[in-house]
Amino acid sequence: MFTEPELWRHLSIADDDLAALAGPAEQQCWFACKLQLLQRVAPIVQHFELVDQNRLLVFRQPPLPGAWRVGQLLQLLHPYRLRDLILSSNRCLRQPRTHLPSVIPALNDAELFAPSLAAHLQRFTALKTLVLRGVDFAADAVQSIGSLQHLRCLVLAASLGLPAFLPTVLTQLPPRLRCLHLRGLRLPSGTVAAVLRHTGLSSLALSSEASALEDPHPLTALQHLTALDLGCGGWGPVAPVVPQPRQFPAGLARYDINRLVPLREPEEEFL
Repeated sequence: MFTEPELWRHLSIADDDLAALAGPAEQQCWFACKLQLLQRVAPIVQHFELVDQNRLLVFRQPPLPGAWRVGQLLQLLHPYRLRDLILSSNRCLRQPRTHLPSVIPALNDAELFAPSLAAHLQRFTALKTLVLRGVDFAADAVQSIGSLQHLRCLVLAASLGLPAFLPTVLTQLPPRLRCLHLRGLRLPSGTVAAVLRHTGLSSLALSSEASALEDPHPLTALQHLTALDLGCGGWGPVAPVVPQPRQFPAGLARYDINRLVPLREPEEEFL
């Protein structure tokens, strides 16, 4: 079974079944089995997905018995064969205000995710898809994205914001992106201008939870857009002026505009 490449080119590890295990021994066995599996098949994996939906894999503090660091898994993956890397947690964005005292330490400790991430991104030079959704990654991880010259799809959704130099990183990428989704408390100034460099984009999503977006009218110059999602937020009245659908090229099939209401007060932002 392990010698059949077609079975292992796509590998996903999620914590759904781990959430059902109550005993420490069972939890330790779960982590050991997943590590052993990846050790066997890692050289042929082309699509790797880690879904920390219940915050048991990366964000659990203290870690569960036998838990591995994410870097241990990434170290096993082949640097030239990996095409898609998806690391996501659905529970790190937009936590309720009443949960903040318990959430903020976990977000600090979530830097367990970050230290080895930048170095690994530099290794995976053949990546075409990179998704970092709901995880709290260090700024150097974003900086290293500029070296991924084959990227076609980039999704960054950080609960603690995106670094100010993100537009510079976007301009370092060849204009071959087809899908770009960015979400954070605020999008850095200059993001829209950097996006316009990628004229072949077909899917674009820009969401700023704590402030209005930059003027999105220049996005009408993107001739190949088929899907556009704009989201803006803030604690005061926000009335963004957005382009009308007729201002976009005829190929735009989906256009969503969302008003985001942050669940944290401005003085409570954890930046």
